[in-house]
Amino acid sequence: MESILNACLGIGILMFFLLLFKRAKKQEDYLFLSWIAVTLLQIAFYLITIYHFELKGIWAILGFGLPLLGAPLLFLYILSLTSNSISLKTIAAHLSV
Repeated sequence: MESILNACLGIGILMFFLLLFKRAKKQEDYLFLSWIAVTLLQIAFYLITIYHFELKGIWAILGFGLPLLGAPLLFLYILSLTSNSISLKTIAAHLSV
């Protein structure tokens, strides 16, 4: 299981850097880049907590909150692909707690 998570982490890092260094990024690219970053942080959090040591305090709260941020980011990415543009108000409404 650890090797699968490590492979996912490696592929995700490669995708992150490929998109990070893309020229002429659009709004969709930034949303997808942020979704990849949240997913990578989530995988790293699971690797740390499952196989190495237990996180406590604020780090545990932030780590367990990552899945709650991934779904709205993916929704906003798909929304930006299917519509012309999305406003800052829409982004703030979906990412607020």
